[in-house]
This record gives sequence, structure tokens and C-alpha cells, in this order.
Amino acid sequence: MGDLEDPGSLAPALDGVGKVFLLGGFAASGVLRRIRAAGAGHVVLLTSRCVIGGNPQNAVTRMWLDAEAAVRDSGVAWTILRPSGFQSNALRWLPQLREGDVVRAPWPAVPIAAIDPADIAAVASVVLTGPGHEGAALTLSGPQPLTPGEQVAALGHERHLRTVLAECARHYNDHRPHQSLQQESPRQSVRAVDITARIDRRQVLGGLISEYRRAA
Repeated sequence: MGDLEDPGSLAPALDGVGKVFLLGGFAASGVLRRIRAAGAGHVVLLTSRCVIGGNPQNAVTRMWLDAEAAVRDSGVAWTILRPSGFQSNALRWLPQLREGDVVRAPWPAVPIAAIDPADIAAVASVVLTGPGHEGAALTLSGPQPLTPGEQVAALGHERHLRTVLAECARHYNDHRPHQSLQQESPRQSVRAVDITARIDRRQVLGGLISEYRRAA
């Protein structure tokens, strides 16, 4: 075990490791130097699709951009995974739906092809356990762009839905998806389809619905 905020503690954990999976917030230069010194030959970095056309002045976008730059400059082979929104983020609506029929969401008219975290893990597993994909930045998305209202409808809630632009949207305004991303078709945006099995949309939504109902 090691502490990513204390790169010196990572030596035992990295002993004999050939590939490393990193979250973008932990891709610091000190960590990457330790990974290289340990002899690991490949870093798989998880960031976000917001780096494509995103505003670098936004703190979250800047974090992902800095992480990608650090990995590229590390001297270790790399693969970057850039998912869109997570389907499991729909769980954030549970408290609102317990209180009534209003779901507050920033950008209520913007469809996002959210992806199941299990699908992200499946792609990471392919890259971590097999050869290839060095120097690739893979854009990952779900099978179909959906607005917040359509996501709630897919979850099977028979409620009157009104989407309201929350006050917090002001703080995330710079993180608004780029227009070109909103116009991408699922075929164009699902770049990872070549290295992982295509999952039937009904299975994806079915799994999310089951998770959501258990939490409810």
C-alpha cells in the first residue's frame, strides 16, 4: 500500500507492477516519477471528455488538462480514458424525488450520453491487461444522449417532471459542454467500441434502474 499524496511511500506498492491506473487528480509529477523509477511501462489515466473544447479556466477542466499533460511528459507510455457523465450520477436526484416531483439540474435541455461506470472499468481492464493502445486518448460514452428529463423517464418514475435550472449552474457555467460535443452522434463519440464489447442499451438502463430502486 502507499499514499498517492506521499510519492515516497509508493515504492513497495509499485514493486513488480507493469501498468498503473491513475485518477486524474493524482497524476502529480512526483507520483509519475516514482512510477517510472519502479519500471512500470504503462499508465492508464482517467480524466473527462470535458477536456475536448472545455474552458481551461474552469477548475475541474484545468485539473484534467494538467493531469493529461503530466502523463504525456512522464516518459512512460500512456493511455487516456475520457468518459462523459456517469449514469450512476442519476442517484443524486433521489433526495429531490423523495421531496416531490421537481428535479433541479443545470442545463436541463442538454443531452449527455452518460456511461455506466462498469463500462469504463471494462475498457480500463482491456487496456491494463492486454497489449496496445499506447498513446491513445479514448473518448467513452453511453449508447444514446439523454436530457435529465429523459434520464428520469428511463428510470421508470411516473411523475410529472419539471427541470429547473439550479442556482449552482452559475458556478458550473464555464464547464458547459461544447456545442460540437452536443452534436456528436453516438457512433462518433463511442471510440472505445473497438476494444470492448457493445452492451445492449436495455441491459445498461436495466442495471441502472435496479441500482436506483435499491437506493430509493
